[in-house]
Amino acid sequence: MFFHYEQRNQDYSAYPGSSLAPLPHLHKHLELVMLWEGSVLAVADSNEVMMQGGDLYLAFPNQIHYYYNQPGVQRHSILIVSPDLLPEFRREFTELLPVSPVLPGACENPGIVACVKNLTAACAGETPYLDARFRGNMLVLLCELLESMPLRKKPAADVNICSDIIKYCYENYTEDISLESLAQALHVSRFYISHLFGEQLHVSFRDYINSLRTGHAAELMRSGMTVTEAAYAVGYNSTRTFGRCFRKNLGVSPSEYQKTLEIRSKGENPCKG
Repeated sequence: MFFHYEQRNQDYSAYPGSSLAPLPHLHKHLELVMLWEGSVLAVADSNEVMMQGGDLYLAFPNQIHYYYNQPGVQRHSILIVSPDLLPEFRREFTELLPVSPVLPGACENPGIVACVKNLTAACAGETPYLDARFRGNMLVLLCELLESMPLRKKPAADVNICSDIIKYCYENYTEDISLESLAQALHVSRFYISHLFGEQLHVSFRDYINSLRTGHAAELMRSGMTVTEAAYAVGYNSTRTFGRCFRKNLGVSPSEYQKTLEIRSKGENPCKG
């Protein structure tokens, strides 16, 4: 199956919609869809579920997912959130998967509905303390969801080599990882791995590792680490290389990013949509 790797630079987004992406894709973010009206065939990896109005869909990081829109009116809210914002759930995101990606009748839970509406509304307007509000609502929402959605251990040997590759990268990106070490760990040719990244994921191995590292570094900087501390903590040996990769993935230099954190701490909203 062909699928597309999406490079996402925003930590989070939340917005309403009337049509969902039919192209199989994956990214290192959570993707959550609250279907208010209509029906959609939702797929996560090889798990297909027909959603009806009131159901909720959740794809974990690096799950291949897509949707088949059905005839008729559709209304939904979609949330796309970096797992780096939610370190409390790091184990769930790296070791587990939902048994089913769909929670039927989620709209009957007032806590879930309130969080989804709060998150969508927060990104739609000038909301004071947006980061804190968004993270707080996401923590509550995930607590509600994971209490209701059974989880299973990820298989030790996934039939999809791409899933194995991405899982290994996600679990080892702070180490001195290379195509050679990845190939040895998975017993696959490094040339084949490089081919899969280019042809299947549409991103190079090194760019994928850098996206994981810079996303984690941004999280560490939000928690108070200096630029240098964050750079070395996520696996860089040079602050110059870190700065170049950070700008490429987040659109600003690490020092500029720190300035935006100061602005956000004062209650301004630097992110819409």
